[in-house]
Amino acid sequence: MSPDEQFGQAMPEAMDHAARQFAPHSPDLVQRATLRGRRLRRTRRAQLGAVTVIALGGTVLGLNQLTPATSPTSGRPSAPPSPTYRPPVYSPPTVPRSGSLYEQFAALLPERGHSTEVESSGSFTDGRLSGIVRSRLVFYDGHGGTTVTLNVKDPDPLAPASPLDCPPVGEECGTLPDGTQVVAGRFTPGNGLVKAGVQVLRPDGRLVDILEYNTDDLIVGGGNLPLAEPALSLDELTAVALSPHWEK
Repeated sequence: MSPDEQFGQAMPEAMDHAARQFAPHSPDLVQRATLRGRRLRRTRRAQLGAVTVIALGGTVLGLNQLTPATSPTSGRPSAPPSPTYRPPVYSPPTVPRSGSLYEQFAALLPERGHSTEVESSGSFTDGRLSGIVRSRLVFYDGHGGTTVTLNVKDPDPLAPASPLDCPPVGEECGTLPDGTQVVAGRFTPGNGLVKAGVQVLRPDGRLVDILEYNTDDLIVGGGNLPLAEPALSLDELTAVALSPHWEK
């Protein structure tokens, strides 16, 4: 979780605590209670709708925390993770780099299943990003539904950030000859839920983040958990994230 998200979640609690130190009743009690309710609803929506994260060996990896890193002088990522990376075997097909973001994302996934869109935002056209580029779909392979999320983000030129961290425990972690950084792994937070994902940080600062969950619904009651593991392998997720499709 990023410092901004932590601050945003902690602020309502801090304000409420401060307010409780003053006992006198005020005539705007109803108005203040209404504003407080709105803050709580916004916080809950942010917790549900924020980019999900994957924790590996105590290190939390997510799009908002692992923003593409750039050096103030070169504009390129620095301090690559240690080399434990293995190239993926799966080879995604070549698909058009325009049109629906969901259709582009779904077309890169293995042909053994089919997908349905949950939500998408932003656009990706010939390598250009517009808006907040993210998509969430459910992948069905005949055994149940797996939620898969995609986020593509370019660095903020006014906000220097850090490179991807190589977690103490991870399935994959390394740097390609061209400087592209890769971190991938899986995590079991409990209650049958399994998360797996990969982050790819290219030398130009573009970050591709793909996560999957062994449930067909991340919002309503945790969804169903029909699968012991998500349908897609880390090899397949890594291959999709590394696909030249997402290059500038």
